[in-house]
Amino acid sequence: MLSSIKGIKFKGAAFDNETTLRLFSDEVTDRFCLAFGRNGSGKTTVARAISKAVGDEKIEDIVSAQFVGLQGAVATISDDERKAIFVFDEDYTNSKVRLKEDGLGTIVMFGELGDIADKIKNAEKALEEAEGKHREQNENYAKYCDSKNVLSPEHHNNLLVQSLKGDAHWAGREREIADARRNANVDDTMISEIMRSDVKETLGDLQTAYKAKLAELTAAKATGTKITASIPHIDDYTPVIEKIAELLAVKIEEPALSEREQKLLCMAQSGKQSRLAEIKREFSAKTDFCPFCLQDVSVEYKEELVRGIEKVLGKAAEEHEKALTDCSIKILDIDLSAFEVSDKKAVDDCRQAITTVNARIEDTNKAIERKKNNLYTPITDFTTGLKAQADALVALFAVLDKKKDEYNERQKNVPQIQAELRVINRKLAYYEIKDTYADYAKQKVEKTAEKKALDELASILEKAKGELDKLNQKKKNVKIAVDFINNGLKYVFFSDDRLTVRVEADNYTLKSNGKDVKPKNISVGERNILALCYFFTEMLNNVDEKDIHKKESLIVLDDPVSSFDLENRVGIISYLKSQIIKVLRGNPESKIVLLSHDLLTIYDLEKAIREVAKQIKIAVRGHEEQMLFHLIELDRKEVRPFNAKKRNEYSFLLQAIYEYASEASAENELVIGNIMRRAVEAFGTFEFRKSIDEISCDPAILSIIKEEKRDYFENLMYRLILNGESHLEERTKSMTDNNFFATISPDEKKRTAKDVLCLMFLLNESHIKAQFNAMKDDIGDVAIADIEEWVAAIRPATEEILHG
Repeated sequence: MLSSIKGIKFKGAAFDNETTLRLFSDEVTDRFCLAFGRNGSGKTTVARAISKAVGDEKIEDIVSAQFVGLQGAVATISDDERKAIFVFDEDYTNSKVRLKEDGLGTIVMFGELGDIADKIKNAEKALEEAEGKHREQNENYAKYCDSKNVLSPEHHNNLLVQSLKGDAHWAGREREIADARRNANVDDTMISEIMRSDVKETLGDLQTAYKAKLAELTAAKATGTKITASIPHIDDYTPVIEKIAELLAVKIEEPALSEREQKLLCMAQSGKQSRLAEIKREFSAKTDFCPFCLQDVSVEYKEELVRGIEKVLGKAAEEHEKALTDCSIKILDIDLSAFEVSDKKAVDDCRQAITTVNARIEDTNKAIERKKNNLYTPITDFTTGLKAQADALVALFAVLDKKKDEYNERQKNVPQIQAELRVINRKLAYYEIKDTYADYAKQKVEKTAEKKALDELASILEKAKGELDKLNQKKKNVKIAVDFINNGLKYVFFSDDRLTVRVEADNYTLKSNGKDVKPKNISVGERNILALCYFFTEMLNNVDEKDIHKKESLIVLDDPVSSFDLENRVGIISYLKSQIIKVLRGNPESKIVLLSHDLLTIYDLEKAIREVAKQIKIAVRGHEEQMLFHLIELDRKEVRPFNAKKRNEYSFLLQAIYEYASEASAENELVIGNIMRRAVEAFGTFEFRKSIDEISCDPAILSIIKEEKRDYFENLMYRLILNGESHLEERTKSMTDNNFFATISPDEKKRTAKDVLCLMFLLNESHIKAQFNAMKDDIGDVAIADIEEWVAAIRPATEEILHG
C-alpha cells in the first residue's frame, strides 16, 4: 500500500552517496509533508528521485531510487500502485503542457497530446521525406523504363534485336538453314540462349565453318525425299534358256497319213501349223459353213477334216507346242523413275541395259514362235546373248542400289547438319551482340536495383502514411477533461474567461478573455498554472466521475507556486487547497508531498494545510483522529524539522536582498523589486509608521543619516517608488507583471539592493545587525561587514558628479 511509504532512498545528481530522506513520520495519520528547500538544497532532486522510483527511465542522472517504509526498509509497491503516484515538477510542466501557434491563436497540447504532437510532427517530416525520396526514386526508375533512354535495359534490348534481325544476321541465317520463307523471330529466350553459347573459336573461324557446313547442307537438301522403292530383281535366265534350246532342237516323228492328211502335214511342215489349229477350232464348232472358202460343208466332211488335222498334229505335237509356249520369256517392264534423284546416269545405264535384255528376250521368243509354227522341223542353230545382258543388268542394278543408299544417307544427315549450323549461327550471333548484351545486362541489374529501392521506399512511404494516420487517429481518441481544467483556471484567476481552454475541431485552443492569444503572449506563470490544473485533471484518467479521489494516491508537488506566479499567488494557493482537500478527504490513505523554495509560499501553505487538517478525520484503532501534517526543511542533503513560527518573513526578505546584492544568488532576479519594496514598506511601517514614499521626503527621518550620505539617498529614492505608486496600486491598475524593476538592468538592480540595505542600516544600524545576527549559517557577520563596506563607499552627490 502507498500508505506504507515513509520516504525515499536514492543516489545520483548532487547526491554522490546513497541517501535516505524521511518524508513522513511513523504515525498513520501523517498524510501531508510540507518541505522547504532553498535552490541547491536537493529539493528538485527529491521529486525526480520519486519519479525514478515510480519507473521513469528518462531520468538518467538519478542512478537508483527506492521507496522506504518503517525503519528504512524498502517499501514494495505493485504496478497498479505505481500508477497512483503523481509527480508535478518542472519536467512535468515542460512535457505535459505545450503551446503551438495556430494562426492568431494558440493550440494547447496536454500530456499525451504533446508527445503525440511531437510524433505527428516527426511522422509528417518522415512522410514528407519519404514522399520526396519516393518521388525522386520514381523519377529515376522511370528513366530505366523508357525504352528511348540509354539507361533503360529495353533500349539495349531493342539494339540486341536489331543486331540479330536482317538477312545478314542471325535471323537471316536461321531462315537459310531451315529453308524457310521468312527470317526467324528474335525473342528474349533466343538472346539468352545465344549468350549461353560456349564460344572458343574466333569470328573468322566461325564464318569459315559456317560456309563449309552450309554447302554440305545444300548438297544434302538437294537429294529431296528419301527413296523407299526397292531395286528391281531379275530371275536367272540360264535354266529357261537351256530348256528353250532343248525344245527347239526336238524332232517329232511323222504319222502314217492319207492323201488329204499328207496335204495337211505339208501345211504343218511349211509353217502353217497354226493355220491348221485355227481350222480345227472353226470346224469343231457347230457350223455347216466353211469360213475360209465360203461353201456349205456336211457334217461328215467336218468330222473327217477334224480327225485328219488331229492325226497330223497328234498329241506329241500338242504337248511340244505347249512346252514351247510355257518357255516364252516376259519382256521386262521396270519403272526406275523413283531412283532418278539418286543418280541419273546410273538410272539411264540401267534403262539401256533393260532395253538390251528385252531385245534378247524378243529374239528368244521369236525362235520359240518359229518352232511352234513348224513343230516337225527342229531348230539346231539357236543362240542368244540374254544371259550376258541379264548379268550386266544385275550389275547395274547393284550400282543403282548403292547410289540409292548413298542418297538416303545424305538425306538422313540433313537434321544433324542443320543442328550443327544453328550452333555455329548462335556463336556468330554472340559476336554480333556481346557488347550490346553487356550494356543490357548492366542496365538490367541497375533497373532491378532501382526497382528494389523504389519498392523499399514505397514500403517506407506506406508505413509513414500508416504511422501518421495512426497518430492522427490516436490524437482524436485522446479526450481531455476540459471542464475540470477550466474550473481550475477560474479558481486561480477568479474569473470565468481570464484564461480558458476550448475544444475546436480536433484541437484544444487557448483563449484569454474570450479572445485568441498567441503563445508568445502566454506568460511562464500562466503556462505553469495550466500545467497545475491539468495535473489534477490527469489524475482522473480512466476513473468514473463518481469515484474521483477514492483511490489511494501519492501526490508530489515541486514548487507549484513559482516566482512567475506572484500575481496569481492567492488564486493558486486557493486552488491547491481545494485539490488537497479533495485528495485527502477522498481516501484517508492518500498522501501529499509539497516542496517549495519560496518561504512565503511555505508560510501561506502551512496556514492552508492547518485549516485542511482540521477538516480531515482518520479512523485509527476504532476511533477517529485528526489528520497530521508536518513541515521539514531540506538542507545540506539532509531533512530537518522546520518551524514556521521561528522563521521571520521580514528576515527572509532582508536575506534575499543581501544575497542578490552580494551576487551570492540570482534566483530572485525577476522578483527582487517586489522583495525590496516589501522590505522597505515593512521597515518604514514598523520603524517610523511611514509609507515608502514618505521615508524619502520626511526631514526628521533623513536627519538620522549623516549629512555627507543624506544627499545621496534623497536623490536615490525615485528608483524605489517608481512614479510614486505603491505595490498594491499597481496590481489594481495593471494586468501586467507588477515587478516595477522589469526595465532596470541587473547592475542597477544590484546597486539598488545595496542602497536599500545601506539606507536601512544608516537609519537603524542596531535593527539591521539584530536581524542578520539572528540568521543561521553565520551569514550575519559577513553580511554586516559587507553592508558597512558598501556604506563607506557611498559618496555625496556632488562628489559623485565631480569624480564621475
